[in-house]
Amino acid sequence: MDEFTSPVRKVIRIGLYAIAACVLFGVVAAQYRTIANGLALGIVVSLINTFLLAKKIHIISHMVETGQHRRVNLGFITRASVAILAMLLAYNNAYMFSVVATMFGFPFATLAHMVLTMFAIRKK
Repeated sequence: MDEFTSPVRKVIRIGLYAIAACVLFGVVAAQYRTIANGLALGIVVSLINTFLLAKKIHIISHMVETGQHRRVNLGFITRASVAILAMLLAYNNAYMFSVVATMFGFPFATLAHMVLTMFAIRKK
């Protein structure tokens, strides 16, 4: 299980740094504040979805190890609901969040995980 939790922790750490950079950029460049806030919101949703997916993988791996058979409910519907909720938040508060920037923040964790994996493969 360590081969999956370690990259997830790195992705979450990188995501938190990216959120801090977006907030700092929003403070420094006030005319781009809605874009920075929208991107930060998208990254937050991406990290939440990554955490939910990691939790689901942990639960399923524990079920396989113990031989239990029960239904796991942290799937696509939950992650899609979080993304839809963020889009509604960005749309209803257009003065604070950019909808397009929020959408651009959604694949952040996936892209960060791919880059980390490529560096790990290259290092070996």
